Amino acid sequence: MPKQACLICNNRIKYVENAKLAFHEIREGLICNCWHSSWHERALVYNVIALIGVGPDIYKGCELDFSHPILGIGDSFRVQAALASKFSYTNTFLDQFPQLNLEDNFKIPARFEVVTCSDVLEHVFDFEKSIMGLSNLVREMGWLIIRVPSNPDSRHIEHYSGIQSYKKAEDGSITWEDSNGRFHHEKSPVFHGGDANTLETRVVGIHKLITELKKWI
Repeated sequence: MPKQACLICNNRIKYVENAKLAFHEIREGLICNCWHSSWHERALVYNVIALIGVGPDIYKGCELDFSHPILGIGDSFRVQAALASKFSYTNTFLDQFPQLNLEDNFKIPARFEVVTCSDVLEHVFDFEKSIMGLSNLVREMGWLIIRVPSNPDSRHIEHYSGIQSYKKAEDGSITWEDSNGRFHHEKSPVFHGGDANTLETRVVGIHKLITELKKWI
């Protein structure tokens, strides 16, 4: 199999045998031997620069270009480093500093040419409001790139319908409150994310996602 250069670090990619990788590394695809970037990280960087009309050689000596404001939400540190090294790029998170609450960002005046949203929408409480919040960040004729675990069904699989807040116990269980003020207990909630400590609230229905995007973008 021919080798190729990593778009993020420009080193030759070494195809590591899957048997030597942890499950999450296998899921992410071929790992770069230098920065250990995954396939989806390189694809995200490639798509961003393709959308703004910059060729992959941007990482081979081009100067900083501040004419393309880019906002990341939940991007990995490798993606952050690659984009921030060449563009006016800022990364935020759903649950840690620098934090961006998609459900309450409607006073933000900034409009970005590209907004990336990486593995975030399966964690938000109010999906529809979060999509509206995302659309508020993208300027006219801009681009929104969303990566999210999904299923082909039209509806979401909601784990905690109407969730407003939750509290995690020492045993890993949670007590959560719904929109009617009722409290519920879940013994085996699913947590993952960048710090493996972010509650998964749903499995996203791909058709539902597309329907919501069409309303606002």
